Amino acid sequence: MILDYCHQLLDVLTKLEELLQSSDELKQNYERRVARQVEWQAIFLGFLISSILIVWFMTEKSGMFGRVAAKTGATEVFVRMFSISFVALVLGNSIRIGSQWLWMRDYFPLGKRMVKRLFLKKYQKKKMKL
Repeated sequence: MILDYCHQLLDVLTKLEELLQSSDELKQNYERRVARQVEWQAIFLGFLISSILIVWFMTEKSGMFGRVAAKTGATEVFVRMFSISFVALVLGNSIRIGSQWLWMRDYFPLGKRMVKRLFLKKYQKKKMKL
């Protein structure tokens, strides 16, 4: 009889441990999802600004390609394109890293706190199911 109660208690404790583990995993998934969303925002911003920079340099208004392409040498075109690409790459990556750092510390709008609020309802629903 006492042995049966011990087995029941062991089963209940095992289920409780599984629930606590799944609750911890759910919280970790929630935090990862928020961090991933902030990271994607930063990647998008860096890509957008780099693309705008490349398009601006490619127009005639920037003075980078003001002359006719037929009169420009292949080496000069290569150096110009390489410099534009390099500047866009460095600027895009620095914007991505900087904006991710600022968003994770809630200095920009749509920061970590706001993203947490966006995902909070789904997290709470899953938590209530557990």
